[in-house]
Amino acid sequence: MIKAIALDNEILALRIIENYAEKIENLTLEKVLNKQSDAQKYLNKFPVDLIFLDIEMPAKNGMDFYKSISQNTN
Repeated sequence: MIKAIALDNEILALRIIENYAEKIENLTLEKVLNKQSDAQKYLNKFPVDLIFLDIEMPAKNGMDFYKSISQNTN
């Protein structure tokens, strides 16, 4: 099973991702988040396999956020 989260500052975009994720076998959308700080806190506690990530976000663009996270890959 693939564990995923979605991070987007637009709530409608998160709802669309949730809708599509429900249709994918072997994928569990664990959490939807609209703030990078909340996503960072979540990822520090719960590693995931996949992140649906908005590129254009207010605080830091999505690619910079991705580069800043670290997860235990064991």
